Amino acid sequence: MAGDLAASGGDIQIDANGHLSMTQTAASGAVTARASSAEVNGPVYAGSSLTMSTAGDLTTRQNVAARDALSLSAGGQLNNSAVIEAGVNADNSRNGSGDVTLSANGLTNSGSITASRALQATITQTLNNQGATLNGQS
Repeated sequence: MAGDLAASGGDIQIDANGHLSMTQTAASGAVTARASSAEVNGPVYAGSSLTMSTAGDLTTRQNVAARDALSLSAGGQLNNSAVIEAGVNADNSRNGSGDVTLSANGLTNSGSITASRALQATITQTLNNQGATLNGQS
């Protein structure tokens, strides 16, 4: 599945049996995506919570943001070369209620991962954060 998605009145929920490619995805409510593998090639924003989970690899090449909680879970490698941030309001101002939870076999971060409140990362194998940022407030 590929393309732009928008929900001005609620949530977006995607369940894909194969590979998911997300571009220009925005919801006034929650965004939930599950797939075998996934990549973010355009900005993704959730007006409440954002959850993405894959059985395999999850790659973010463009910004992923949520007003509240943001959770990324990969059964394989989590690769980030963009900005992942929780605590971002729709007007791009910041709030203090954003938590980020990451779970993966490996994390390669060459971008920025920021939580306005708590950042929790459970990485079972390799964590590579060289030249990048992991930032939480508590």
